[in-house]
Amino acid sequence: MMLSNNKLKIINFIYPQNCSLCKLNLVPLYKSVCDFCEKKISDQFLTSQANDFYFFTIKNYNVPFYYIWENKDIASLLFNQGKFYNNNDAHIIMIRYFSKYLNYRFNNQPFFIIPAPSRHNFLFKIISESSKNLKINIVHHFIKEGNESSKNQNIQNRFKTIMNSIKLIHSETLNLNTRYLLVDDVSTSGATISYCAQLLLKTIPVENLSIVTLFQTKRNFNSIDF
Repeated sequence: MMLSNNKLKIINFIYPQNCSLCKLNLVPLYKSVCDFCEKKISDQFLTSQANDFYFFTIKNYNVPFYYIWENKDIASLLFNQGKFYNNNDAHIIMIRYFSKYLNYRFNNQPFFIIPAPSRHNFLFKIISESSKNLKINIVHHFIKEGNESSKNQNIQNRFKTIMNSIKLIHSETLNLNTRYLLVDDVSTSGATISYCAQLLLKTIPVENLSIVTLFQTKRNFNSIDF
């Protein structure tokens, strides 16, 4: 049953709710994210579109690397709420912007999405819902074995953990004439996405591979060879 405007105002007055992202600003009952957070997310998304691309050098190959947000400020809050707190409002925002980004950056270019391996369901949810909106196919070519995390390890141990845990599967089904987007939720050192790309480049030509991350912590990663 729809509530009248007067009843909504009364409920909002008695039971005000905070923005589900910043937890500071009050929002009306029919919203979950405050206007301030929405504007900052939109502004940073629009800013990143003007400066969202560079080449990532992998095994002497220059692979196009795209990112939607830099993982700082409101974007960092959005990422943490979505991935670690399973905030559905954050998921909805990211699905909306990821769909917009794919349509903006790769419009009229047929491609398949390959999700990077992740222990969190968060990445697959964002990719699958966006793909439904745009009618894009998802193909799974990576599995992650074991429970050891590479987080907080030094760089040598991090590489070793990644190499031991990530496996490329069904490589025989990769099409040499198909464009693939390797998608990850966040890039910190660039190690995971670099290793996945190296495995893919053993089968597909570099001109058919691009990397897309929702969030990244810095620009222009150094070349990482495993």
